[in-house]
Amino acid sequence: MATLAFTVAGLFAVSILAFGDWSRPGELAVEVALCLAAGSSGRWLVPGGITTGVLLSALALLSLEAPRFSTLTVQLVFLVAGSRGRWLVIALFAVWYLPVLAMLEAGGFSQPDRYLAALGVGVFGLGLAVTIGWFIHRQVRARERLTLDHSRALTAQRQAIARDLHDTVAQATTAIVLRAESAKLRPEADPELLVDLDYIATVGRNSLRDLRGMLRAMRSAGNDAVPDLALRTTSFRELLDAQVAVLTEAGFDVRVLVQVRPEQLPTSIGYTLNCVLSEATTNILRHARPGARCAIMVSASASELEILVSNEVGGRTPVPSNRFGLIGLTERVSALGGTVDVLSRERNWVLQVRLPLIPDAAMTSVEE
Repeated sequence: MATLAFTVAGLFAVSILAFGDWSRPGELAVEVALCLAAGSSGRWLVPGGITTGVLLSALALLSLEAPRFSTLTVQLVFLVAGSRGRWLVIALFAVWYLPVLAMLEAGGFSQPDRYLAALGVGVFGLGLAVTIGWFIHRQVRARERLTLDHSRALTAQRQAIARDLHDTVAQATTAIVLRAESAKLRPEADPELLVDLDYIATVGRNSLRDLRGMLRAMRSAGNDAVPDLALRTTSFRELLDAQVAVLTEAGFDVRVLVQVRPEQLPTSIGYTLNCVLSEATTNILRHARPGARCAIMVSASASELEILVSNEVGGRTPVPSNRFGLIGLTERVSALGGTVDVLSRERNWVLQVRLPLIPDAAMTSVEE
């Protein structure tokens, strides 16, 4: 818009210099300056508009003998203001410019009818410029919204990929590393096998470190994310059985107590419960002491669902962790009005999640 305003104003200024009345150089100079000031409003709206108004008033004081071609450039100020949605500026400049423009067109106030007609023409001209500017403003805003929506969609896609990688590749790689570390502790393992297992564990840790950096870069774009489809479509009991099997195969002594019927929970609560279970078991695999006891407890009152996961820590080589899983879990739980607490008591690690419930949403109890 700034380039367009300068170009139009420049063309008007050149036309005035080419065809203007050089017998009155003072008036000619004011007209050229008026054109350039109106064009500058494309870059500096308020200063350019004020300068235009001053020069317009000066032109009216110099002579009212003939209409001025340069006054047409005044429309540029209103075109620019309309394109930026500056309605207060439009109103103030209109109150200033219109009487002066009508006076220049009518040759003063000696003929009221002619003055009123010129005033009407001025209102129409400025209104047309504002309307065109408003249309440009709408197009620009629509393009900005489209760009913003596209950026948000890309951000959500990156976030979804990051969480998918965390919930699948990171968890699987962690399990591989821990399985290799556990196998190294077997007394019957031969030296060549130990070398291979050590190589597997080392490569796995390096892969987790690289994945950690990639997830950090992907999450830095924002916090919106597309939910993981697998956790939405898998029932809690299926997921629980699968995760308990993974923990048991890794050598953990797993205790489970479920005192709710997950299928009776609201969809959003059930999905979040799956997310909590997936993240908690991943952390057990990553941080718990090999062969330690771990517990998964799910209970509910009339107004609250509580998930408690605990395990012993220590006694293993640290596995790289970026805490993105807990960050994402906290985001999901907070969105439902719940809380996430991570407690470390002596050698025990405890994850406690509380979610508000609609009364009677999970009143039936089942023990495992």
